Amino acid sequence: MFIKMAEKSYELHGVRVLECGTEGARLRSDRDVIPLIEAAWEHRAKLIAIPIERLEEDFFRLKTGVADAIIQTLVWFVEELGQRLKRT
Repeated sequence: MFIKMAEKSYELHGVRVLECGTEGARLRSDRDVIPLIEAAWEHRAKLIAIPIERLEEDFFRLKTGVADAIIQTLVWFVEELGQRLKRT
């Protein structure tokens, strides 16, 4: 499922940032982060800023595991990308 997100990118203290807008689909699961990762890659961003309005309420209930799944997905992609870049 593709989720279109309002986003903009810019440099902040030498770091490329992808900033998501407050409007748009909420992040409900780890699958919802994939379009963010794709957009960050497209914009060559090293930092993704997600406003609180875009996070589902379960994200803040740690026992649900939603925050854990989303963060693990982001970390896994960063590690995987780093490994692939080292090989090229």
